[in-house]
Amino acid sequence: MSGSLISPDGDGVADSLAVTYRLRRSALVTADVLDAAGTVVATLFGNQRQSARVQSWLWAGDMVADGRYTLVVTAVGSDGKPAQAKAVVIVDRTLGYLSANPPVFSPNGDGRLDTTTFGFDLGATATVTVSVVQYGRVVATVFAGPLQPGPQQFVWNGQGPVGVLPDGQYDLVVSAVDSIATVTQSFRFTIDSRVQ
Repeated sequence: MSGSLISPDGDGVADSLAVTYRLRRSALVTADVLDAAGTVVATLFGNQRQSARVQSWLWAGDMVADGRYTLVVTAVGSDGKPAQAKAVVIVDRTLGYLSANPPVFSPNGDGRLDTTTFGFDLGATATVTVSVVQYGRVVATVFAGPLQPGPQQFVWNGQGPVGVLPDGQYDLVVSAVDSIATVTQSFRFTIDSRVQ
C-alpha cells in the first residue's frame, strides 16, 4: 500500500484513491483514517471478512477535510495477531475543473478564435502558476502569483517569449501551492492556425 494525493471535488481528476493490498490468508480487516495526531477520524469499514488474495477498493475521501492523513488497514487472522499496512494520504480540494475554451484555437490575427480562455477553480488561497507546456518543457508562463478562492480565468493569445507559438498540441499546466501540498493538473489543447 502506498501514499497518494486525492482531490474529491467531483471534477473527475484524482476524485478517489485506489487502495490495494495482498492478504496471505483470510482475515478480518478494518480500514481507518488517522489525522496527524494519530486519532481515528473515519472508519471506512470494520471487521470485514476478506479472503486470501489481492484486495482492491476505491476510497472517495469525501468524509474528511483537506489535510494529511494516514490510511491504516489492519488485518486479524485466525491466530488473533494483527498485521497492518499504512500509507500517507493527502486530501486537497484546492485545484479543480481545468479547461481551455475553446480547446482548439487559431491565433493567426484574423479576428476569429484568436484567443482561448484558461479556466480552473480554486478551493483555497494558493500561489498559482499557469503554464503552457509542450513535450515537458514550459513554452509560456501565463500567470504566476497568489490567488484567492473561486473561479479563475485567463485569456491567452498564443504568445510565447518570441511570438505566437507554432501549431500543435500543448498542455495547460496549473500548479497550486497551499498550506497542505502542491497540486498540479493539466489539460490538453491545440493551436491550429488553419481553423476559421
